[in-house]
Amino acid sequence: NRADLTRSCIVSLLGLGVAVLVISLSSTPMSLVTAVALFSLSLGASLPFLNALLARLDQGGRYVVLIVPAIGFGIMIGPLMGGLLAHSYGYPMMEKAAFLILIVATLLLVTRKSKP
Repeated sequence: NRADLTRSCIVSLLGLGVAVLVISLSSTPMSLVTAVALFSLSLGASLPFLNALLARLDQGGRYVVLIVPAIGFGIMIGPLMGGLLAHSYGYPMMEKAAFLILIVATLLLVTRKSKP
């Protein structure tokens, strides 16, 4: 059911959002380690849901094949962009940008309709 898949996707992405928030509020090494562990767990939980949701939306299969390269590109470019933001504007701006990107991406994904 697409509604259940969307709900599971939103819950796992909320975990990512909470992890980003906790990372930004971390003041001790242990709280940072805990937040990064939550982020990694949430990321691992969200990827299968995102892949399945995209597969349902992409009935022709034209875009599903781009999932792995898109993840690789994000892993490659994300630290560079985050580092540039942190260096130029400070860590709070980088954290706000990460949270905003997560919200926009989630909204775009769950409001997208599949073509008939």
